[in-house]
Amino acid sequence: MIALSELVAELRNSIAEEQHSLPDHPLVVQEIRARKARFQGEPASGITWEEVKKRIRSRRDQENRFNS
Repeated sequence: MIALSELVAELRNSIAEEQHSLPDHPLVVQEIRARKARFQGEPASGITWEEVKKRIRSRRDQENRFNS
């Protein structure tokens, strides 16, 4: 009998292997191109990865306080 953790690991590994062979949805590609064009038109509008993480954590903390 296969353990549940083994099945989960196999599923996770198969998804990781196959995700690169799947085509991106056209709307996702369109949005990425639009964001890239906006950034190239106004580079100062971009934010760092650190700022992105800071904003996400801040929102998560606010939601946790609200839901407590």
